Amino acid sequence: MTESFVTFAFSAGVLSPAYLQRSDIEKFELGLRYGVNWTIDYRGGASVRPPLEFILPLSNTEVSRLFPFQFNKQTGNTYLIVFSDQKINFVQDGRFITSTSKQVDDYDNQGIYATKTRFTVVGHNLTNGQKVYCRLFDTSTEIFYLEDYLWEVEVDDINNIFLKVAGDPTPNYLNLNHTGASVNLINRLDLVYELASPYTEADLSSLSINQFRDEVRITSNNYSPRKLTRFSDDNWQITGIDFQGNRAAPSAPAISTSTSTNGGAVYNPDNASQDSGVLYAVTAINADGIESYVKGIGISETIIDITNNAGSLKVMWDAVAGAVRYNIYRSILIPKGHEATLGMQLGYLGESISTQFVDHNVVPDFTRTPLVPDNPFADGAVLSINITAAGSSYGKTTTTVSIADGTGFEGAVIIDGAGEVNGIRILNPGEGYSDSSVVTITDSGSGTGATATIVTSPATGNNPACSTRIQQRQAYAGTENLPMSLFLSRIGEPDSFDFTPISVTADAIDLSLDSPELTPIHNLTPVSLGLLAFTDQQVFHIRGTDDQIISTDSLRSDPITDDGAEEIRPIKVEDHILYVISGSSGVNSIQPTNLRNSYEVVDRSLLSSHFFRQENKIIRWAYANRPEKQVWAVREDGTALSMTYIPNQNVYAWTDHSTKGKFLDVSVIRENGYDRVYFIVEREINSTTRRYLERLDLNIPTIGERLFAVDCYKEPRLTAPQTTTIILSALEGDDVTVTMENATNFFSAYSVGDYIRVDKGLAVIKSIDAGGTFCTVTILLPVQPNKFQDTAPYKYSSWNIDEASNTIRGGFQFIGETVEAVGEINELTFSSGATTDAKVITTNTSRAFVGFPYQADLVTLPFRMAGQDIQDKKKRASDISVRTIDSKELTAGTLSAGDFYTIEDSPYLDYFLTEFVETTINEIHIGADWREDDGLVLRKSKPFRSTVLGFTVNSEISLD
Repeated sequence: MTESFVTFAFSAGVLSPAYLQRSDIEKFELGLRYGVNWTIDYRGGASVRPPLEFILPLSNTEVSRLFPFQFNKQTGNTYLIVFSDQKINFVQDGRFITSTSKQVDDYDNQGIYATKTRFTVVGHNLTNGQKVYCRLFDTSTEIFYLEDYLWEVEVDDINNIFLKVAGDPTPNYLNLNHTGASVNLINRLDLVYELASPYTEADLSSLSINQFRDEVRITSNNYSPRKLTRFSDDNWQITGIDFQGNRAAPSAPAISTSTSTNGGAVYNPDNASQDSGVLYAVTAINADGIESYVKGIGISETIIDITNNAGSLKVMWDAVAGAVRYNIYRSILIPKGHEATLGMQLGYLGESISTQFVDHNVVPDFTRTPLVPDNPFADGAVLSINITAAGSSYGKTTTTVSIADGTGFEGAVIIDGAGEVNGIRILNPGEGYSDSSVVTITDSGSGTGATATIVTSPATGNNPACSTRIQQRQAYAGTENLPMSLFLSRIGEPDSFDFTPISVTADAIDLSLDSPELTPIHNLTPVSLGLLAFTDQQVFHIRGTDDQIISTDSLRSDPITDDGAEEIRPIKVEDHILYVISGSSGVNSIQPTNLRNSYEVVDRSLLSSHFFRQENKIIRWAYANRPEKQVWAVREDGTALSMTYIPNQNVYAWTDHSTKGKFLDVSVIRENGYDRVYFIVEREINSTTRRYLERLDLNIPTIGERLFAVDCYKEPRLTAPQTTTIILSALEGDDVTVTMENATNFFSAYSVGDYIRVDKGLAVIKSIDAGGTFCTVTILLPVQPNKFQDTAPYKYSSWNIDEASNTIRGGFQFIGETVEAVGEINELTFSSGATTDAKVITTNTSRAFVGFPYQADLVTLPFRMAGQDIQDKKKRASDISVRTIDSKELTAGTLSAGDFYTIEDSPYLDYFLTEFVETTINEIHIGADWREDDGLVLRKSKPFRSTVLGFTVNSEISLD
């Protein structure tokens, strides 16, 4: 009997071979058996993977790693940050950022320089290996392609250099002999901007990056945290983070007794006893509202007791640069002044915008105390001081303390009324100390004999592995010494981890996760009302209690899954968090449920489990939301994976991808409204390993000539747009007239064979009139009409005209390799080898896409009949009907057929109804053999793209 099998979507992606017999599951009919170099459209179709565009070469001897920087959606504020061994470069819209330029004074292509051009750049100060871009006097069609390639300097002498293909160890030198003396040549060299970096090649894989506006925080267990800050395109700075915050603080304030009136009479404080004691401290607050620590404490044992006697106390201090106001703190008043010590508690008294404060018996608020400095990432910070001998005769205002070896420690010596040292108040713990550091207690008076020892934090292992920002706090986690601890900064102060003895909401927070196993936190991801902390054993949800913000008195952590995560950073898609399961056994999503503060975990790789193995892990991934909503990942074996992911439609479809070489890294950055996917690809070029930065083309070909599909291509330039209006007699067909408006002698006999591009249309010139005012063309791709004009003649003010040639220049990225090429709309054939940058083709073209071929195969799952399994029945396909869109040179067949049949090219755009896209259904008759395990095969074997929306297979089924 004959049965029709209909596939209307591919939204399950490629299913694991383990599911080939599971025709009972819901997604079986939406799945594929094989889909290499195909991507799944979230609307249901499948497309040949877009080609990879060559951007620039990277070092062949050093590892590079990519990170995105996106300040906002404007391309001028987005960069791809490229880390390599102790240096950082920045890519914007497909080019390295450049800084200074060098003027080219002359060039020589004669004699010994006939095969490599020598450029004269007087007093250049360039060094071997420096990267540059060329700039031309004008974009001559002969050599303008040189501007798009990156070149490497080889110094000849102090005034002369050679340029060679960057990243090519051969080397291949730039040779301009073919241009002739009459062509305007290179007039300047733009130097690639490069920033020195502390990160070595071996440590790049450990780097974790978190961006907030113009600032990038870089963390690694191997390095202290740093900031990478953008000031302009070619001005970035990388600095250590000062976790001491605003340390500019006043020294110990001076205290004096003041007079006041009492019942109209002048009060004489001498009539009152002045034997009380008190402490005052002052902190500075800068324009950002950040308060300093207490640098010094003023003490007096001889003041009047203003709590029982009329009077006031005046506190004065030196101004602090950058301070906009000051906070004043005071202890209680001690009736017996000699009992006052520098260890007494301080409470908030008030604020002042000047450098003095008059205390009229203000009651201190001891729920608001000065900040205690803390840096949880400091190596060798002073944690405590133990007095081993109290000594004698020390003065409270004349005694100081110092500690050898480290830096930054500040302390106040606590001395009792008998002149003995009782303790040391740590004002600033500093760093770089050890438990054996010598403590020196010095009195400018007669005190002697006091000694002390210290306890410090570990000298190493304090660097956090990861960081993020949550609820106006900067969160860090995963130090080697405290692998399960989180450190959250003060609210609004990302560099301050200070706290107060009586905690308040804004205080910094230390949290140790409650886990039976000690497994380091290696990633932090903000979610609604909280934070996810990832370890290789569990994932924890950290949040405030009862929907409050995270604070010292509103904090809890709960494990939400027993599947730990790999160290690669999780991806956020809408309100879902994707992470690679520990051991790389798959990918999970964490998503909120309808219950408050409740999450569920779903395996998003279950159906495609064969892509995920512990010995072949995902090492890097990124998410491209616009336009295709796809996750792109790179495995250890150099294979790329893509997953089309629409959480609210239960779409998660995996396919795998290959190229001539290996994928090493992937990153996504927003450019011109689209999320562009960048890869580092390692390729064997002319028997030499080379690493390239390449960019995935968009899968939205707006014009038919962009249906090409070759990897490592270089985007060919169009000439500058023409501004003189042209008039078309028709939008498609042969013998269409193109007339210049208000211009003559524009076209010449040499224009025959040139190509005109206008509003997604493409035409080739057949003949020219005698005056050069109009020409006759054949329209190869239909022109889209003016939006307000749907009858002839059609006017266009923006268009291009490009000269055709049988020579393709450039292609330095694959010199010596076999390549494919596509011209305006057809495949091109080379008539000579591809051993140099000049490649001769048999057909003239004005714009060629040249690159490596790649095959794309899509194979369906075994055919299934409703209500019964027929996988054990012999069957053969008699014909196939395939619906395609924007497709060219796609072939179809079956597993049981030895032949493949070309599907008719689908039309591109219905140009009279621009809101509709026309598609094509093609029926192919196949002489297939009988086979139990058959399936449809769609193959891209030519250098063109295709999109398949669905198909119907008519198959004869044996009843035996």
